[in-house]
Amino acid sequence: MEKFPSLVTCGFTTYNSEKTIVRALRSALEQDYINIELLIVDDCSSDETLIVINEFLCKKEVDYKLIQHNLNLGVAEARNTLIDNARGEFIVFFDSDDVSKKNRISKQVSKIKEYENKSLKVNQLIYSPLCYSD
Repeated sequence: MEKFPSLVTCGFTTYNSEKTIVRALRSALEQDYINIELLIVDDCSSDETLIVINEFLCKKEVDYKLIQHNLNLGVAEARNTLIDNARGEFIVFFDSDDVSKKNRISKQVSKIKEYENKSLKVNQLIYSPLCYSD
C-alpha cells in the first residue's frame, strides 16, 4: 500500500434507515483501506436515522460529516450532494443497507490506479474508469 494513500470519501445516502445504517457504517469503518472520510446525506428522514448515526459515530475516531436535506429530493439528488461535498480523490457510494467486504475499497482504488498507470504509459489517460460492485 502507498505511504500516503489517496483520501477516499465513503458516501452514504439515507432515508428512514434507522434499522440498517449502523451495519452499513460499520462495514465502511472495517475496511482495510485506512484513509477514508464518511459523508452521509440524509434525504429528510422522518424516523430516528439521524440520532442513530450520531450516537454510533460519536463513539468512533473517524472523520465524518452529516448533511440533512430539508425536503425529500430522492437518491439521485442525495448523490449529487455527496459529490458536491466530497473531499476525497475517489468516492465510494454506499446505500444505507450496504455491507461490503473488508477489501472493497482497497481493491477498487488499486484497479483504478492500475488503469491510470497503464493509460499514462501510452499517453492516453482521459478519465479514470468507473469501478463498481454489487
